[in-house]
Amino acid sequence: MVHAGWRGVAAGALEAGIGALRACGAGPDSMWVHLGPAICGQCYEVGPEVFDALRMAMPADRMLDMRAVLSARAARAGVPAGHVSSSAWCTRCDDSILFSHRAGSTGRQLGVIGLRGAE
Repeated sequence: MVHAGWRGVAAGALEAGIGALRACGAGPDSMWVHLGPAICGQCYEVGPEVFDALRMAMPADRMLDMRAVLSARAARAGVPAGHVSSSAWCTRCDDSILFSHRAGSTGRQLGVIGLRGAE
């Protein structure tokens, strides 16, 4: 499990996670990437420093879809497109059930990953 804000994404957190799995013998074609709840591209307005760090052109509306950025990075790392999924939940739009710093909520969330045995 990897978690990163825009600075971590710019620093290559996803690629480092994929690299760690490769070091354990996993090929990218055997990996699955799920992008969990996060602020969506319709809510995430950022400044030019974020686009600069991500090496992206800044659109006029300054909106950023980080999950789209991560999906593209996973594809460039060799993860098949069909192995990448994305949550529809937005931590700002859906702030009544998810905490969002940008929406003024300072609560915490928990992510869990596990292995299921053969059935």
